[in-house]
Amino acid sequence: MARAALDSGAEYRFHSPGALAQGLAADYWARQQTTAEQGIRTIGLPNVVRELGAMPEGSRTSIAAIGGQSQGWLFVAFVDDESGRLVACAGVEQQSRPTSEARLPQA
Repeated sequence: MARAALDSGAEYRFHSPGALAQGLAADYWARQQTTAEQGIRTIGLPNVVRELGAMPEGSRTSIAAIGGQSQGWLFVAFVDDESGRLVACAGVEQQSRPTSEARLPQA
């Protein structure tokens, strides 16, 4: 779905240098819990938590944000800073929010 969003012209932002993978794993575990409690549809969050948590201690991961409110879904791709490989990707369905928009954590 993230690739299809990019192919159809979705906006994207790349945040580098990256944050510690272990910290991101904890952050996205909490997001997984929150979105489930709120009934927000997601794709790939368990995989993100597992893959980031399995990275070696001290690994840094940059974040690419793809899409957003206007596309209906926000995808977040995690890229290993050392190897440049895609570690994992997740999507969160964007719901109408009159006063705020989903934001990425600042690395």
